[in-house]
Amino acid sequence: MLRSVEVAPYKEIYSPILVLKENGEWALESILAKILPSKISLSPIAGGDCIYIGQTKIAPEHYSENVLIENVICKDGRRQGLSLTAGKDITIKDCTFEGTGTIKYTAPGAGVDIEPNIMNAVVQNVTLENCKFLNNTNKPGDLRFFRINENCNVNVINCDFKDWVTFMKPSYNITFRNCTIPKIEPGKCDMSYIKFIDCQLGE
Repeated sequence: MLRSVEVAPYKEIYSPILVLKENGEWALESILAKILPSKISLSPIAGGDCIYIGQTKIAPEHYSENVLIENVICKDGRRQGLSLTAGKDITIKDCTFEGTGTIKYTAPGAGVDIEPNIMNAVVQNVTLENCKFLNNTNKPGDLRFFRINENCNVNVINCDFKDWVTFMKPSYNITFRNCTIPKIEPGKCDMSYIKFIDCQLGE
């Protein structure tokens, strides 16, 4: 797993070889963080969460910032392809999230899961762009949102989903542009806070 925390010197990681343990949520940790951007290229990887972007302490003032994840394949992650629990100015671009939970499974099992650990965590200016999602067949599927409050904002641009996009209460200020989304699970969310612009919805 690649774990992003907010206290570390600038670091770039190119094509690392990851050797993962058989068990455990986070089998390997590499630090990205605060003073980025950083480019990462790795494929394939497995374990708990392939990539984790979050905080060193469960408190609102702790979050990752200015992170770029580009041209990454996250394949066969046990729990998630990517988890984001706290972050500001996060860009995930030209990435593929594939086969989450298909070899070994730990819930929730999404390709990408944006889920703050606490209700008032920072999730601001988060962008997923030009990403592909393949064979993430355990519901919640390709992408899941949970605990996205009124102060959060997430943009999903030109992404190709093959399975579920799941919203769990609350989910605010999420915008999809030019995306293909065959399956939507609204949960009990007020979908008026979620915008779909020039998207293809339904199978």
